[in-house]
Amino acid sequence: MMSTSQNLNLRIGLLIALVMGIVIGGPLSASAQQMLLDAKAAEQVGEKLDGFLAVVDQNAPAKVKKLVVDTNNLRMERYKQVLAQLQAAGHVYPCYMSVEELDSLRERQMAAKQKPRYDGTWRPEPGKTLPAIPSGVTPVLRFRNPLQGACLLCG
Repeated sequence: MMSTSQNLNLRIGLLIALVMGIVIGGPLSASAQQMLLDAKAAEQVGEKLDGFLAVVDQNAPAKVKKLVVDTNNLRMERYKQVLAQLQAAGHVYPCYMSVEELDSLRERQMAAKQKPRYDGTWRPEPGKTLPAIPSGVTPVLRFRNPLQGACLLCG
């Protein structure tokens, strides 16, 4: 089972892949691509919000079910590659803030009539000392959005 942070990291990979126009299906053969398109059209297979495929019709042929598994494995590898590229380029950074800490931060901001948003605790900046990394916490990756100006992904 995938952890929440792993799931979020994969969603980030999917988002970047989609925004940057990266082919995320992997190197499927033409016949496999056609089988996947046909299975989607027949509502045997669907796209999930997490960037992976799912078998919708449990009566789908075994070869379609295998194609879903194979395609998801290819996508997982591609997402990992995209995340590694983003990290190497400094476009994302690890954040160790827990869900409870984020919820508390948002509650304080809303009580103060502020827009709820991440406060940059773990965002590395020149001259900034980051908190000690807590043991046993798997970080999520956050986009290094510009502090000023516009960001196409920020909404």
